[in-house]
Amino acid sequence: MMRALIGIGSNIEPHVHVPAALQALRKIGDNFVHGGVYESPAQGFDGPAFYNMVVALETDLSADALVERLHAIEDAQARTRKGEKFSSRTLDLDLLLLGDEIVSEGPILLPHPDIATYAHVIVPLVALVPECLDPSSGRRYADVMDAMRRRDPEQFSALRLVELPLERSE
Repeated sequence: MMRALIGIGSNIEPHVHVPAALQALRKIGDNFVHGGVYESPAQGFDGPAFYNMVVALETDLSADALVERLHAIEDAQARTRKGEKFSSRTLDLDLLLLGDEIVSEGPILLPHPDIATYAHVIVPLVALVPECLDPSSGRRYADVMDAMRRRDPEQFSALRLVELPLERSE
């Protein structure tokens, strides 16, 4: 079993889609834990704010099989894949890390490049798993985050920890 870290994002009815994602993710792995929810402005386009978080779970699925499951969960929440890369979405699930796997070519990149690019990805990751290491460099993501914060403090000041009911009522 390997630990998978998965990023969750939504800016269309996040109070519906984030809890639904958590419920579905609980079913695909063991030792499921999640961190807090962070609100961040849409990046690359004008749109509603996103709600972002990171979950960890143990799985024996390969990266390909896990991403296939993540896409099925997105599809169940009416995710559309047509259109602009930077656009509003009901649900976005990204495989950020899978154990110490490093994949530098193909459709699945591990570690996910957004970790070292966006505050809305690295902040929830470090909050959930403070000692997490980048398998490519061996650096603690907390140190990567500190360097990012020095380079781009505005991106970090735009993040806000928010309350979002995470239990879905049926």
